[in-house]
Amino acid sequence: MHNQIFTMFGGSACGKILVFLVERMEARRGPRANETNYRRRHSGLGQIYDRLHAANQVGGAPHPEPLFIHELEDHHPLRIYDRQFTSFKIEEEADWFAAKVKQLFHDFAADRVDRDEIAIVDSYVFQDTLAFAFNMGMDRQRLLSVAESIQSSLQVLNPILIYYVQKNVEQHWRWICEIRGPAFAHDRCGLYTDEDFIRAGEFWTSTQENMLTIVEQWEIPKVIIPNKDYLWEEYRERIIEFVEGFVKRPGK
Repeated sequence: MHNQIFTMFGGSACGKILVFLVERMEARRGPRANETNYRRRHSGLGQIYDRLHAANQVGGAPHPEPLFIHELEDHHPLRIYDRQFTSFKIEEEADWFAAKVKQLFHDFAADRVDRDEIAIVDSYVFQDTLAFAFNMGMDRQRLLSVAESIQSSLQVLNPILIYYVQKNVEQHWRWICEIRGPAFAHDRCGLYTDEDFIRAGEFWTSTQENMLTIVEQWEIPKVIIPNKDYLWEEYRERIIEFVEGFVKRPGK
């Protein structure tokens, strides 16, 4: 679902941070030649991206421009390319997925722990990994084990989390589909009728509740923002204030 997740990691004295941020779904209708760059600049990510970069220059030598890894990025470092799944109620599939996710996140963190960079990574902790596993029927204990493994791998990067919660999930689906248009609603999501939207709202409300439990139990600095009225500028300023404070913090 389109919760918005913003996880940031600070490690070195250079202010290195890594950010997960789920798409705000503010993109205009229609495809773009450079979808990754377009979404960064027109989804609200652009301002956060620019402020992160500016804040990271304070108090020392300039650092590299932030890296943005959209969830649809080609060759995504956290995406599983080598298998399709039927159901995680099938033990072999669940075992394979859990092992692969653990490997991907371990390798991802190990590859970046010594880098001097800010990276913005869209959606891949909760929406595209843990929520996917939950929706595929993974049992609760195994899901929590996968979550703990991800958290353990990422801990070396000193994560900070900003997480948006949709207060009315059905309403949010309708809002998204109005913005993205019929091709998105019908072809990608299979949403045609009021009953479809009602069922989607019920289904993703359950998913969100389960993901929120994991978010709340993750013992890292975090901000959870409930979205009801789509006050994106207000939310964005809250995020920017939090991020800038972290980047400028002594010793980070």
